[in-house]
Amino acid sequence: MLNALYVTRNEGPDFDRKVSAALRSARFQKVPAAMAVAGGEPGYPPDLIVAALESGGRMLEIKGLRRAFPKSLIVVASRNLSPEISARGYRAGAAAVVPLNALGDAIANLTRLFRAETSKQASALNETTIDEFHDAATGRLDANAVARGLGVSVAALAKSIRLTPSALSKRPHAKAAQEGLRQVEFVMASLRRMLGSDSRIRAWLNAPHPDLDGQPPLALLTNGSAKELADYVRAALAGQPT
Repeated sequence: MLNALYVTRNEGPDFDRKVSAALRSARFQKVPAAMAVAGGEPGYPPDLIVAALESGGRMLEIKGLRRAFPKSLIVVASRNLSPEISARGYRAGAAAVVPLNALGDAIANLTRLFRAETSKQASALNETTIDEFHDAATGRLDANAVARGLGVSVAALAKSIRLTPSALSKRPHAKAAQEGLRQVEFVMASLRRMLGSDSRIRAWLNAPHPDLDGQPPLALLTNGSAKELADYVRAALAGQPT
């Protein structure tokens, strides 16, 4: 059974009931909140964290949860969701930002995603791997191939994974680049399953989206980071509007 931590500021019994029902439906057991005080890691880190968020507050707390539990998926639930709150939640490190009434579906979909990503079976690994992105000799992700597949420059890709363009150009297979490039590989592999072709992927990435204030999803990468784009795609897989 998977573990879940519910972080709340007494949003009320109705809010708590809906969160508890969503967790039970997805077969999560609650981790006692007292085990996560002062950013300390509990004996068994939660697989999922549900954070109540009202009126756009508590972003610093979400960032703190991300630092304390880097391997946990964070879902933010709110009664009063807006595009601004959604964007701030993703920037703070949430995997999904959802209306309270959609929390059950989001947790169910993210649970399937979590299991697929953490499975050691070859079939699950193949679903999130793109062969042509990997260097044949080293097996590492190749920044040049990833940039071509995504349709961006190596310089833009370097910025999104917190490296300098010159460093990435000189060492496109660098170990320091792998974690960031893996976020992009996840995006492309997931969108291939959703949309089918690379031309449709690029159209989706470059089309204005209402929940991003009219900006295209690719702007999350070019103006932010590869992880921000990957988290947005995770939200799409969780049933968020795209």
